Amino acid sequence: MTLELHHFDFWPSSMAAKVALLERNAVFNTITVDMANGGHQTAAFLALSPSGEPPALVDTAGPSGLHPLEMFEASAVMSHLDANVQRLNLGGANFIPQTPCNIPLTHQWVAWTRVHLAPAIEGLLLHGKILARANRSATKFGAALQQFRAAVAVLETRVPAPGTFMNRDILHPGGGDKGTFSAADVVLASNLTYGRLLPQTSPVLDGSPSVLAYLGSIEARPAFQAALKGISLPGGGGQPPDPIEPP
Repeated sequence: MTLELHHFDFWPSSMAAKVALLERNAVFNTITVDMANGGHQTAAFLALSPSGEPPALVDTAGPSGLHPLEMFEASAVMSHLDANVQRLNLGGANFIPQTPCNIPLTHQWVAWTRVHLAPAIEGLLLHGKILARANRSATKFGAALQQFRAAVAVLETRVPAPGTFMNRDILHPGGGDKGTFSAADVVLASNLTYGRLLPQTSPVLDGSPSVLAYLGSIEARPAFQAALKGISLPGGGGQPPDPIEPP
Protein backbone atom coordinates (compact mmCIF):
# COMPACT_ATOMS: atom_id res chain seq x y z
CA MET A 1 0.00 0.00 0.00
CA THR A 2 1.55 3.27 -1.17
CA LEU A 3 0.42 6.85 -1.54
CA GLU A 4 1.83 8.67 -4.56
CA LEU A 5 1.48 12.46 -4.74
CA HIS A 6 1.89 13.94 -8.21
CA HIS A 7 3.00 17.43 -7.24
CA PHE A 8 4.39 20.76 -8.42
CA ASP A 9 5.90 23.14 -5.88
CA PHE A 10 4.52 26.31 -7.48
CA TRP A 11 0.84 25.36 -7.71
CA PRO A 12 -1.30 26.20 -4.64
CA SER A 13 -3.75 23.28 -4.79
CA SER A 14 -0.84 20.90 -5.07
CA MET A 15 0.88 22.54 -2.12
CA ALA A 16 -2.34 22.20 -0.10
CA ALA A 17 -2.40 18.46 -0.78
CA LYS A 18 1.24 18.12 0.27
CA VAL A 19 0.59 20.07 3.47
CA ALA A 20 -2.44 17.89 4.20
CA LEU A 21 -0.41 14.69 3.87
CA LEU A 22 2.28 16.08 6.15
CA GLU A 23 -0.29 17.28 8.70
CA ARG A 24 -1.57 13.71 9.02
CA ASN A 25 1.94 12.21 9.12
CA ALA A 26 1.13 10.19 6.03
CA VAL A 27 3.81 8.13 4.33
CA PHE A 28 3.88 9.06 0.64
CA ASN A 29 6.10 9.28 -2.40
CA THR A 30 6.31 12.51 -4.38
CA ILE A 31 6.34 12.48 -8.18
CA THR A 32 7.15 15.89 -9.66
CA VAL A 33 4.84 17.28 -12.33
CA ASP A 34 6.98 19.94 -14.02
CA MET A 35 4.38 22.44 -15.21
CA ALA A 36 7.11 24.73 -16.53
CA ASN A 37 8.01 22.06 -19.09
CA GLY A 38 4.57 20.69 -19.88
CA GLY A 39 4.53 17.85 -17.39
CA HIS A 40 0.88 18.58 -16.61
CA GLN A 41 -0.11 18.13 -20.26
CA THR A 42 1.14 14.59 -20.79
CA ALA A 43 -1.37 11.84 -21.50
CA ALA A 44 -0.24 9.98 -18.39
CA PHE A 45 -0.91 12.91 -16.09
CA LEU A 46 -4.17 13.90 -17.78
CA ALA A 47 -5.39 10.36 -17.11
CA LEU A 48 -4.93 11.11 -13.40
CA SER A 49 -6.11 14.72 -13.42
CA PRO A 50 -8.37 15.70 -16.33
CA SER A 51 -8.12 19.33 -15.21
CA GLY A 52 -4.47 19.24 -16.24
CA GLU A 53 -3.46 20.61 -12.84
CA PRO A 54 -1.70 18.98 -9.91
CA PRO A 55 -2.20 17.50 -7.44
CA ALA A 56 -3.17 13.96 -8.20
CA LEU A 57 -3.02 11.32 -5.50
CA VAL A 58 -2.84 7.58 -6.16
CA ASP A 59 -3.63 5.19 -3.33
CA THR A 60 -2.12 2.07 -4.86
CA ALA A 61 -4.21 -0.36 -2.83
CA GLY A 62 -7.38 1.67 -2.45
CA PRO A 63 -9.89 1.29 0.39
CA SER A 64 -10.80 -2.23 -0.74
CA GLY A 65 -7.19 -3.34 -1.08
CA LEU A 66 -8.06 -4.75 -4.51
CA HIS A 67 -7.36 -1.89 -6.90
CA PRO A 68 -5.81 1.60 -6.83
CA LEU A 69 -7.86 4.71 -6.22
CA GLU A 70 -6.91 7.87 -8.11
CA MET A 71 -8.10 11.37 -7.28
CA PHE A 72 -7.32 15.02 -8.06
CA GLU A 73 -7.88 18.33 -6.24
CA ALA A 74 -6.66 19.02 -2.69
CA SER A 75 -10.15 18.78 -1.20
CA ALA A 76 -10.46 15.22 -2.52
CA VAL A 77 -7.09 14.33 -0.99
CA MET A 78 -8.17 15.68 2.41
CA SER A 79 -11.50 13.84 2.24
CA HIS A 80 -9.66 10.62 1.39
CA LEU A 81 -7.36 11.04 4.37
CA ASP A 82 -10.29 11.73 6.70
CA ALA A 83 -12.03 8.58 5.48
CA ASN A 84 -9.02 6.26 5.76
CA VAL A 85 -7.39 7.17 9.05
CA GLN A 86 -6.97 3.66 10.42
CA ARG A 87 -6.07 1.95 7.15
CA LEU A 88 -3.38 4.54 6.38
CA ASN A 89 -2.26 4.78 10.03
CA LEU A 90 -2.68 8.55 10.11
CA GLY A 91 -2.24 10.99 12.96
CA GLY A 92 -3.72 14.41 13.53
CA ALA A 93 -7.33 15.51 13.34
CA ASN A 94 -9.86 15.43 10.52
CA PHE A 95 -9.75 18.27 8.02
CA ILE A 96 -13.55 18.59 8.21
CA PRO A 97 -14.20 18.90 11.97
CA GLN A 98 -17.48 17.55 13.22
CA THR A 99 -18.49 20.47 15.44
CA PRO A 100 -21.83 21.64 13.97
CA CYS A 101 -20.78 25.27 13.48
CA ASN A 102 -17.37 24.37 12.10
CA ILE A 103 -18.61 22.06 9.33
CA PRO A 104 -20.36 24.68 7.13
CA LEU A 105 -17.80 27.38 7.92
CA THR A 106 -14.96 25.08 6.84
CA HIS A 107 -16.66 24.34 3.51
CA GLN A 108 -17.52 28.03 3.14
CA TRP A 109 -13.88 29.16 3.22
CA VAL A 110 -12.64 26.29 1.07
CA ALA A 111 -15.15 27.33 -1.60
CA TRP A 112 -14.37 31.06 -1.20
CA THR A 113 -10.66 30.39 -1.65
CA ARG A 114 -11.23 28.32 -4.78
CA VAL A 115 -13.45 30.98 -6.38
CA HIS A 116 -11.80 34.25 -5.31
CA LEU A 117 -8.18 33.71 -4.25
CA ALA A 118 -6.89 30.64 -6.07
CA PRO A 119 -7.50 31.97 -9.62
CA ALA A 120 -5.55 35.10 -8.72
CA ILE A 121 -2.59 33.16 -7.34
CA GLU A 122 -2.63 30.76 -10.27
CA GLY A 123 -2.60 33.64 -12.76
CA LEU A 124 0.23 35.35 -10.92
CA LEU A 125 2.31 32.18 -10.84
CA LEU A 126 1.64 31.31 -14.47
CA HIS A 127 2.53 34.75 -15.82
CA GLY A 128 5.15 35.61 -13.21
CA LYS A 129 7.08 32.37 -12.96
CA ILE A 130 5.86 29.18 -14.61
CA LEU A 131 5.42 30.13 -18.26
CA ALA A 132 8.41 30.95 -20.41
CA ARG A 133 8.92 34.70 -20.47
CA ALA A 134 7.85 34.92 -24.11
CA ASN A 135 4.49 33.36 -23.22
CA ARG A 136 3.70 35.56 -20.22
CA SER A 137 0.95 38.12 -20.52
CA ALA A 138 1.33 41.46 -18.77
CA THR A 139 -2.43 41.97 -19.13
CA LYS A 140 -3.30 38.66 -17.47
CA PHE A 141 -0.68 39.23 -14.78
CA GLY A 142 -2.17 42.64 -14.04
CA ALA A 143 -5.70 41.25 -13.85
CA ALA A 144 -4.54 38.52 -11.47
CA LEU A 145 -2.77 41.10 -9.31
CA GLN A 146 -5.94 43.18 -9.12
CA GLN A 147 -7.94 40.08 -8.14
CA PHE A 148 -5.33 39.23 -5.50
CA ARG A 149 -5.57 42.72 -3.98
CA ALA A 150 -9.36 42.46 -3.85
CA ALA A 151 -9.27 39.03 -2.18
CA VAL A 152 -6.73 40.13 0.42
CA ALA A 153 -8.82 43.22 1.17
CA VAL A 154 -11.78 40.98 1.98
CA LEU A 155 -9.66 38.69 4.11
CA GLU A 156 -8.20 41.62 6.05
CA THR A 157 -11.67 42.15 7.54
CA ARG A 158 -12.36 38.47 8.19
CA VAL A 159 -9.23 36.52 9.11
CA PRO A 160 -8.97 35.57 12.77
CA ALA A 161 -6.22 36.50 15.17
CA PRO A 162 -3.15 34.21 15.29
CA GLY A 163 -4.01 31.03 17.13
CA THR A 164 -7.59 31.18 15.88
CA PHE A 165 -8.86 29.44 12.77
CA MET A 166 -11.03 30.29 9.79
CA ASN A 167 -14.02 28.19 10.85
CA ARG A 168 -14.53 29.99 14.14
CA ASP A 169 -18.09 31.13 14.82
CA ILE A 170 -17.85 34.91 14.36
CA LEU A 171 -21.48 35.40 15.39
CA HIS A 172 -20.70 34.43 18.97
CA PRO A 173 -17.39 36.14 19.75
CA GLY A 174 -18.16 36.16 23.45
CA GLY A 175 -18.35 32.38 23.48
CA GLY A 176 -14.61 31.97 23.17
CA ASP A 177 -14.85 29.95 19.96
CA LYS A 178 -11.41 29.86 18.35
CA GLY A 179 -12.39 27.40 15.66
CA THR A 180 -10.43 24.29 14.72
CA PHE A 181 -7.57 23.86 12.27
CA SER A 182 -9.21 22.53 9.14
CA ALA A 183 -9.22 22.24 5.37
CA ALA A 184 -10.10 25.95 5.28
CA ASP A 185 -6.76 26.90 6.80
CA VAL A 186 -4.86 24.44 4.62
CA VAL A 187 -6.17 25.78 1.33
CA LEU A 188 -6.23 29.45 2.33
CA ALA A 189 -2.67 29.56 3.65
CA SER A 190 -1.38 27.36 0.82
CA ASN A 191 -2.58 30.03 -1.59
CA LEU A 192 -1.62 33.11 0.40
CA THR A 193 1.95 31.97 0.99
CA TYR A 194 2.81 32.43 -2.69
CA GLY A 195 2.10 36.12 -2.23
CA ARG A 196 5.53 36.30 -0.60
CA LEU A 197 7.31 35.31 -3.82
CA LEU A 198 6.56 38.18 -6.16
CA PRO A 199 7.75 41.75 -5.75
CA GLN A 200 4.31 42.94 -6.86
CA THR A 201 2.36 40.84 -4.33
CA SER A 202 4.57 40.95 -1.25
CA PRO A 203 3.66 44.61 -0.53
CA VAL A 204 -0.02 43.65 -0.63
CA LEU A 205 0.54 41.24 2.24
CA ASP A 206 2.81 43.68 4.06
CA GLY A 207 -0.02 46.22 3.93
CA SER A 208 -2.52 43.75 5.37
CA PRO A 209 -1.36 43.13 8.95
CA SER A 210 -4.22 40.86 9.97
CA VAL A 211 -3.76 38.61 6.95
CA LEU A 212 0.00 38.59 7.42
CA ALA A 213 -0.28 37.66 11.11
CA TYR A 214 -2.78 34.89 10.39
CA LEU A 215 -0.62 33.53 7.56
CA GLY A 216 2.47 33.55 9.73
CA SER A 217 0.71 31.57 12.45
CA ILE A 218 -0.34 28.86 9.96
CA GLU A 219 3.04 28.79 8.21
CA ALA A 220 4.66 28.15 11.59
CA ARG A 221 3.02 24.71 11.79
CA PRO A 222 5.58 21.92 11.23
CA ALA A 223 3.74 20.54 8.20
CA PHE A 224 3.82 23.92 6.47
CA GLN A 225 7.46 24.43 7.40
CA ALA A 226 8.34 21.08 5.81
CA ALA A 227 6.20 21.59 2.70
CA LEU A 228 7.31 25.18 2.07
CA LYS A 229 11.00 24.72 2.78
CA GLY A 230 12.87 26.50 0.03
CA ILE A 231 9.62 27.79 -1.47
CA SER A 232 8.41 30.88 0.36
CA LEU A 233 9.59 31.13 3.94
CA PRO A 234 12.50 33.55 4.23
CA GLY A 235 13.46 32.38 7.73
CA GLY A 236 13.35 28.83 9.04
CA GLY A 237 11.73 27.60 5.85
CA GLY A 238 14.74 28.31 3.64
CA GLN A 239 15.45 31.09 1.20
CA PRO A 240 12.83 31.87 -1.46
CA PRO A 241 13.72 32.02 -5.14
CA ASP A 242 15.15 35.25 -6.50
CA PRO A 243 12.51 37.98 -6.88
CA ILE A 244 10.59 37.60 -10.09
CA GLU A 245 10.75 40.62 -12.36
CA PRO A 246 7.58 42.07 -13.89
CA PRO A 247 6.47 40.29 -17.06
